[in-house]
Amino acid sequence: MPWLHFIRSVEDSVRDSANCLNGGIKYFLSQNIGERKYLNGNNLFLAHLLQSQSKLSADYISAEYQSSLREVTSEGRLSSSAFETQGAARLATRSHERMKEAFSHSKTATNVKERIQQRNASFKEPPEPGNGASMRNLVTIGIVASLSSGILRSIANLHTYGLEKLHHWIESRPAGMPLLTVANHRSTMDDPFLVSSIIPFRDLFRPQYVRWGFCAVDMCFTNPLFSRFFNNGKVLPIRRGCGLNQKEIYTAIGMLQKGDWVHVFPEGKVCQKSLGLIRRGVGKMIAVAKERLGFAPIIVPIYHEGMENVMPQRRETNELVSILPFSGHDVYVLVGDPIGIEDILEKYKNILSSPDEGPKTMEDTPERIKMYEEICDRISFTLSNLRQELRRKVALEEGILLGSIFGNEF
Repeated sequence: MPWLHFIRSVEDSVRDSANCLNGGIKYFLSQNIGERKYLNGNNLFLAHLLQSQSKLSADYISAEYQSSLREVTSEGRLSSSAFETQGAARLATRSHERMKEAFSHSKTATNVKERIQQRNASFKEPPEPGNGASMRNLVTIGIVASLSSGILRSIANLHTYGLEKLHHWIESRPAGMPLLTVANHRSTMDDPFLVSSIIPFRDLFRPQYVRWGFCAVDMCFTNPLFSRFFNNGKVLPIRRGCGLNQKEIYTAIGMLQKGDWVHVFPEGKVCQKSLGLIRRGVGKMIAVAKERLGFAPIIVPIYHEGMENVMPQRRETNELVSILPFSGHDVYVLVGDPIGIEDILEKYKNILSSPDEGPKTMEDTPERIKMYEEICDRISFTLSNLRQELRRKVALEEGILLGSIFGNEF
């Protein structure tokens, strides 16, 4: 039987060479999941093969596990909308478990918290960011972004999918239409190195087409010189642990109001092994922009893998393995279609104000927070799907298995 021959050939190949496994998987994928059929009754063999070779837990593909996922609260929250797919549920639940472990009462965690609190307290507001298209923006962004793009392309092999979608929304969206891009955060080099490498090179010298980004106060805005430099590079400060009402979130909303491009890493920190929890502030930015403009920004998702190999961090402490990047690694980037959230905004239209009236409330009430969370869970769900799609593409076209094509390992 063809199946029996295939199984035996793959098993023999695995024993002889790990490289043959990729070839067998590439063939299998091309025959069975070319139409996005990631897991069904016809290809359970691949699940078992991946489980044995990649040490995937059987729980991840069992119906019992899918039904036993628990709802979590507080910062590990998971609103009901996240249960649109089992992947989103696993994503938030596992993120919550990792967060509890990371923010334990260890000496390292205590020191990090104290450092963040001290720098937040001593933070002095940088100059007003301006319109982002001045000569100082041009010089700073042109030099830094072009060097960053050149460095990354010289030390890593960049593979991109769907960049034309991003380029379209950067350069050709309707006048006054804000753009919000959301991407997973794999390394400290994601911005400006990776971001500069995936936008048109001509735009690196046209600052009006370059994103507004965020950087933590305790990392980038530690003295007046750094504050001026990052301000010129269209980077906005954000204070970690200071909640939803800090001024910097409203500054970013103001940029969206002007029709600018704002880029965020909604996990709020580097997550090299998996997707992290999407922070509520992103949901608030989108909801308030909708209130002030009458329409939501275009939300374009970006998922990438490989930067964790270029600039790896120690999982236990999050410290950099080296201050210099590693060369010779592949980096894969996939740009998705805009994320639709109209149904969520329609669901909560009774608490949303319109542009021609004053805000119905200035407080982040429980109902508003629930709305923010549902928007965040939609983003989480989309990034999780993009992860599966990217891995499927790479497996089919390159014969390389980045991770489980089901996207469910953590």
